[in-house]
Amino acid sequence: MQLTFTVDGKPPKKDGGQSLWSEKSKQSPLVFKLRSEATKSMKQAGIEGPFQANLKLVLKVFSPFITHKDQHNHVGDLDTLVAGVFEAIQPAPQNETLHPNPIFETNSDTNPKIPIITENDSQIVEVEAQKIKSNETYYTVTIEEIIE
Repeated sequence: MQLTFTVDGKPPKKDGGQSLWSEKSKQSPLVFKLRSEATKSMKQAGIEGPFQANLKLVLKVFSPFITHKDQHNHVGDLDTLVAGVFEAIQPAPQNETLHPNPIFETNSDTNPKIPIITENDSQIVEVEAQKIKSNETYYTVTIEEIIE
């Protein structure tokens, strides 16, 4: 089984300093957008619940600014973008210190407690990622089940 979806704007970036889910994180709206598009695409494809098999994730980020040489507002480093997508497609960590951004309450499909694509990103055993120069900023995510 395979799922591909497109999201306008930048992917969320994981920086290690603050949870992507936090009410204070600037990344939370990007996580919300990714989870919304993923859920919508899964429903359209008739996929119920998260994938259970090992997975391959393909991330293609399109932007006019793909490196620091382009401009100071480049889309981000590829490793932090991949890590941000990994975090966004699984449930948020369950701990008492995390206060999720209220944006997630506006759509029950994006609830931080539920898995979207995977219950744990350890299921992703293969990754392909690239940044591609483009006039528009958007990204595509493809998830493929790896049948062994």
